[in-house]
Formats: sequence, structure tokens, C-alpha cells
Amino acid sequence: MLDPGQDLQQEAEVHEMAAILLAAIRALPDRRQQLVLVWGYLAELDDGEIARRLDVSRNYVHQLRHRALLRLRSDAALVARLEAYLGGS
Repeated sequence: MLDPGQDLQQEAEVHEMAAILLAAIRALPDRRQQLVLVWGYLAELDDGEIARRLDVSRNYVHQLRHRALLRLRSDAALVARLEAYLGGS
């Protein structure tokens, strides 16, 4: 039988991690990079739809995603928090 307290703890951790990731995305300097990540990963829009909404090419959507992910990966504090979270699971 699952411990309801443990379930609540796990849910709280997931919400905390989501808040950390969303804050990191909001801190990206380019609004289009933010939108590419949110629309692509959270809204699950395909690159064609993202390109249409941003009025850019699909190739540029790929560039925006790549640059956004590089910037997030270069954030040592964010990476450390994610590694701590994933290592503690």
C-alpha cells in the first residue's frame, strides 16, 4: 500500500522542480527561445506549428531551441539543482 504522505512529498517535489525549470525558462533573454521551449515541450506543438506562430522558418525554431538549451545547460546553479533532484530520486 502506498503511503499518502510519500505521494504528497513526491508531488511537492515535482511541483518544485517544475517551478525551478519555468523560472529558468522565463530568465532566458530571448522571448522566442522561451516560447519555443514552452510550446515544444509543455504544449507539445510540433516545429512547424511553432514556426508558423512565430512567423519564422522551422530551421530557425531549431536554432532557437538549441541556443535556449545551451544557455540553460550553462547555468551551473540550475544544473546542480537538477542533478541533486534527479540523484535523490
